[in-house]
Amino acid sequence: MTKHHLFLAAASLLVLAGCKDKQSPQETATHFKAAQDLYAQKDYTHALVEIQNAIKGDPKSGDAHFLAAQIQEGLANPKGAFEEYARAAMPEAGNIKAQLKVAQILIEANQLDAALGRINGTLGSRPNDPDALALRAWAEQRKGDRDKARADAQLSLLRSPGQPIATSVMAADALADKNSDKALVSLAIGLKAHPTDVPLIRLKAAALLMQDKKDEAVALYQDLLKADPKSVGIRSTLAELDVATGQVDAGEQLLRDGVAALPDSREMRAALIVFMAKHRGDQAADKAMQEAIAATPKDSSFDLMRAEALLRAKKPDEAAQALQSAIARVPEGPARSAVRLALARLDLGMNDPVAARKLLDDAVTAKADDDDALLLRAELMVKSDDAAHAIPDLLAVAARRPRSASALAILAQAYTQQGDTDKAIDAWKKVVYFDPANLQPVTALANLYLKQSKPDLARQALADYVNKNPEGFEGRMALVRLAAQQKDWTAAQAAIDQMRRVPRSERVMALLNAELSEAKGTPVPAAAAYMKMIDASGSKPLDREALAGYARSSVAGKQTDQAITFVSALTEKLTGEDAAVADLVLSALYRNAGQDDKANDATALAIKAAPKLPAAYLEAAAALRKTPDRAVAVLNDGLAAGAPGEPLLMAKASLQEQADNKDPAIATYQDVLKLNPQSVVAANNYASLVADMKPNDKALLSEARKPLQRVAVSNNPALLDTLAWIDYRLGDFPSAKALLVRAKADTSDNPQLRFHYGAVLMAMGDKDAGRSVVKAALSQPFPGRQEAERMLTE
Repeated sequence: MTKHHLFLAAASLLVLAGCKDKQSPQETATHFKAAQDLYAQKDYTHALVEIQNAIKGDPKSGDAHFLAAQIQEGLANPKGAFEEYARAAMPEAGNIKAQLKVAQILIEANQLDAALGRINGTLGSRPNDPDALALRAWAEQRKGDRDKARADAQLSLLRSPGQPIATSVMAADALADKNSDKALVSLAIGLKAHPTDVPLIRLKAAALLMQDKKDEAVALYQDLLKADPKSVGIRSTLAELDVATGQVDAGEQLLRDGVAALPDSREMRAALIVFMAKHRGDQAADKAMQEAIAATPKDSSFDLMRAEALLRAKKPDEAAQALQSAIARVPEGPARSAVRLALARLDLGMNDPVAARKLLDDAVTAKADDDDALLLRAELMVKSDDAAHAIPDLLAVAARRPRSASALAILAQAYTQQGDTDKAIDAWKKVVYFDPANLQPVTALANLYLKQSKPDLARQALADYVNKNPEGFEGRMALVRLAAQQKDWTAAQAAIDQMRRVPRSERVMALLNAELSEAKGTPVPAAAAYMKMIDASGSKPLDREALAGYARSSVAGKQTDQAITFVSALTEKLTGEDAAVADLVLSALYRNAGQDDKANDATALAIKAAPKLPAAYLEAAAALRKTPDRAVAVLNDGLAAGAPGEPLLMAKASLQEQADNKDPAIATYQDVLKLNPQSVVAANNYASLVADMKPNDKALLSEARKPLQRVAVSNNPALLDTLAWIDYRLGDFPSAKALLVRAKADTSDNPQLRFHYGAVLMAMGDKDAGRSVVKAALSQPFPGRQEAERMLTE
């Protein structure tokens, strides 16, 4: 009886505890207010606890997520801050400030198109928002469009005098013109409204330095540093000012003092490393990174930084060693997981999916809900045509991160791979909802609708994107091209005409009108439209897209002679790479007219105008393909001139094979793989050539297998066949058979693939079945037929 009462009491407590989890609005508001107060006091750790409680009570609160992001910034957690800003910017949260903050972070990360998508979405509903205009100006300035940047910055300042980002844009623009007086005028207005704005103060210091007022510039930063001695940014800038006055040692010491005062500050140590790289060289920076690693043995931040630096220095093996050392040193936990993930990505970048997969499996074994590792592993599985095993991982991640656009996008790809179009569409719809400024998922969604013969839904998906991103071009261009593809000329023209509302759309509209004329099968008007886009005076950069369209339409409209006259005159007025591109177009026109000698002369002029342009050498070699030795000599000239090596070497190897120079071709493919170990075509061709020409050279066969093994991550039958044939030559018949089964050789229509499968069966002792397969393959011609015939007579 007593036990029964105790049970009831315990049950009551559980019920009460369950009820307690459901916060009242008043409790949620109390947590939010407490978080605000603690944030104001810079007590970020306790503020984070309070704001998490507030979010638990109201998960969709944009204000709560925005404050959480600010708190994460205070805790020096930029990743956490970005995630919270992104949540606050979700449509259901409706926080415009968060949307713009996400855009600002994207600009700082140089993700300019993604930032502009968000900014333009905001301006679509709030066209006069000064902060959005200022951010767009900043993004445009970073893209190099000074005219657009100035226009938007001026609009922002008209609506909000002194707006700091717009002021920075105007001041930076003036400084780019060496007009420090104009910059200081703009900055005076901005600093009057925002006297402690650090970017403005930095620009003022830059303007003062331009006027050779170094002492005043230094004084500005010394005052800032006194007010905030923990500021990494201020200390770094002051160190740079020391450098500007010839005091590199003083700048370095200033940062070392910062590290001594704040030994746990990753940012301060990172600032010292950046300074050393910039002013002392890579070796000094590497030493500083190793010092940071030694000082923080349980952290992996500087191991990751060092690996990135080694990769930039094109030392992938040393980068891998650095990461492997960190894995051995850092205890299990988030820091070790980050290194493991970085090494997996490095292995994938070096086309070693086997090593990457092992690392990712280890990461998931150590932490079953390591979402980053699960996502990367799933992405690798999808690339390997193994969607069935990827989907459970992706569903698990999506359950924990229901708003993860990246997880949902990979899930959509996996469903598409499995042929489950309906589920793929559902997944892409969610991606579009959570990432409304990204055109790629909209395009994927539209393509799936087209696959289902639902063009209206495809068009609606693009139209919805345009409505949410009214000031962007890409969505409108996709909408026009889809309508043209469906031969709905009225809808295509209407979509073009609607672009008049978009600022600076003239060039895009002209291009689309010309493309539309081509699509309608009216090449003469198309050529005229393209021609109008080309500056015949040569005083402006060549519109290469328009020139290509003009040549294409002229040939289709039987106006090749007129095109030759126009392009020939144009080449006389251009210089450098623009001249070379025009010469190559002229060469194609001459060749179309049957004037090969003039075509060759135009190609020679292209090489002279731009000696490092690979397309010119490729065109010259193609013209000489009937004399491979001469063609190879042209490609060698390009290599000697410093043109990018990979495309020229690939063409060279192909010509060498054509001339039956197999050993030189093998050496050339080896050269390609030294330049780019990720080249799938080079790896396949190299291995195939070695397997056929050097069947008994076990060492060379093993060497040729390695690069192909790294790149053969999918179920591509051609790659699997080459890998299997290498294994056959090496005597590894079970591996060869397994690969050919993956390639579906037993049911393939490819006679060479069937021959290889029959040969493997015979080698494994199944003589009758193997001979039957080889005999059936001989009903068609294929490379290696003579070996197959010999095999049947033995």
